[in-house]
Amino acid sequence: MEEGFDINKLAEHELTGGQIEMVIKNTAFKIAVDDEPLFTVKAFEEQIQKEKKGNFDSENKVGFLVRPL
Repeated sequence: MEEGFDINKLAEHELTGGQIEMVIKNTAFKIAVDDEPLFTVKAFEEQIQKEKKGNFDSENKVGFLVRPL
């Protein structure tokens, strides 16, 4: 973990439990392949932004396309 890691800065983001889980997993996967794997606030914030953009509160179409016969 980076020196001066500020968990309170991350706590400012409003996320659900599922989103928090995904952010933690995605951040861990991302830094695992880095030359110098280190948990940083920046790494977490990048994943938080990606998770927020994938939020289903917007109108994302999910399901099967049904075409008329």
